[in-house]
Amino acid sequence: MNELIVNYCDGNPGALSVFKLVIETFPQELEDLILKLEQYNIKGSDIWIIYKECNKDISEFLSYNFENYRI
Repeated sequence: MNELIVNYCDGNPGALSVFKLVIETFPQELEDLILKLEQYNIKGSDIWIIYKECNKDISEFLSYNFENYRI
């Protein structure tokens, strides 16, 4: 799982901090999050940008409609 998370972070420390927060607060949501990110091809800085759009609220981030995010 760690290697998969590192892959999704794509070298972006902000994305890594988002994953860390998910693991610490809502570990049961991690698998669903990864599936959503995969489905919409969201990685690295895009994870951090979406998290910031969600006012750095991890609950809001986890309920975000990733389908609406376009680079």
